[in-house]
Amino acid sequence: MNSTHTTETRQGANSISENLELRIRSGDLPEGERLPSIRALATELGVSPATVSAAYGKLRTRGLIVADRSGTVVAPLPDLPGRNAGLESIEGVDLSGGNPDMRLLPDLGHIAPSVHQLQYGQAEKMTGLTDFAGSALASDGVPAENLVVVGGSHDGVERALAAHLRPGDRVALEDPGYASTQDLVRAMGLVAVPMAIDAEGPTTGSATAVLEAGVKAVVITNRAQNPTGAALTARRARELSSIFDRFSDVLIIEDDHAGPVSGASFHTTARSGRERWIVVRSFGKYLAPDLRVAIVAGDALTIGRISAKQLAGTGWVSQILQDLVLRGLSDTSCLEALDLAEASYRERREGLISALEDRGVAATAPSGFNVWIPVKRETETWAALTQRGYVSAPGERFRIESGPGIRITISQLDPKAIPDLADAIAASIT
Repeated sequence: MNSTHTTETRQGANSISENLELRIRSGDLPEGERLPSIRALATELGVSPATVSAAYGKLRTRGLIVADRSGTVVAPLPDLPGRNAGLESIEGVDLSGGNPDMRLLPDLGHIAPSVHQLQYGQAEKMTGLTDFAGSALASDGVPAENLVVVGGSHDGVERALAAHLRPGDRVALEDPGYASTQDLVRAMGLVAVPMAIDAEGPTTGSATAVLEAGVKAVVITNRAQNPTGAALTARRARELSSIFDRFSDVLIIEDDHAGPVSGASFHTTARSGRERWIVVRSFGKYLAPDLRVAIVAGDALTIGRISAKQLAGTGWVSQILQDLVLRGLSDTSCLEALDLAEASYRERREGLISALEDRGVAATAPSGFNVWIPVKRETETWAALTQRGYVSAPGERFRIESGPGIRITISQLDPKAIPDLADAIAASIT
């Protein structure tokens, strides 16, 4: 193929893919819609099959279309803001949100930092939070020689993936797992690969299988896993670490988002000498959701790439926010509030699990804000529970290939209401 033909193919493919992308994102081509075959669309548009094939390839790498037995179909789009408005409008006790109890968050008003104006080019002088959080990570067994502050846990995960992966690469995700991480992976044009978990985190068999299948990255949650509450144990962390050591070119991402209020000890697979890894520790779940700040530890290359791109883009994370996080982590009254929050979440979580067990309902929640209840008929159970006045989160939001279930958020649950809720759940499962 000569260079002129190649350029024409590329330009035509760009035009076709962009047009289809606009139609998909507008809803004109809904999820599951079958697209024409390559040859049929080429004939319809008067272009070569190679041009249409290239266009479809671009859409696949963006996660907008997938191939199944019926041909090429429109893939599910991420749950963008506003797409879950139907759940928010349902009347009843809302146990679907996944948010912390705002009444249990520490009062940060008395520790608000005085505003010190920072000039451009002074980012390298901001060391307070990295010094403090780095020491905490090191005490938890995380190598903390290389650190960077980012705008929240999701920002850290995205930056790490972008540092090493390209569209079309495969990423192992916990299944069931955090829906927003699945959305992020698809939005980056990456391919989500399900990785089975149990109460202790990713199973060793599943982790080995996805790594041997050629994933380029693995994302795991240290504790308070969403939606199941799974938490890495020391034993599982050691087992997974040994497995990860055999795949040095794979990026390992750990997300520690709930910290001291998770109700579980922190265990990590990270170790010095591994080529590609990060641990992201954020603070929003226990200081304030609007504090979009996280500390990232990792290998020198990954942290270097994240830092370089950040410096060329946003530059730095606000010193004002960093100071507020640092003061919150150092203040006696804030730390006492965190202890109270952890105890309260534990009471609600363990109380609901115990009440469900008394009624013959199996549920899991070793840590965190959520209880995962496996069911046989997800939609019917969710609808029946809603009719009884309780709005849960349907499991389909979190699943890739794992079995059906519903998620109950306990963070705002009144302990006195647990018996009634357990009765309603038991009655709703058919």
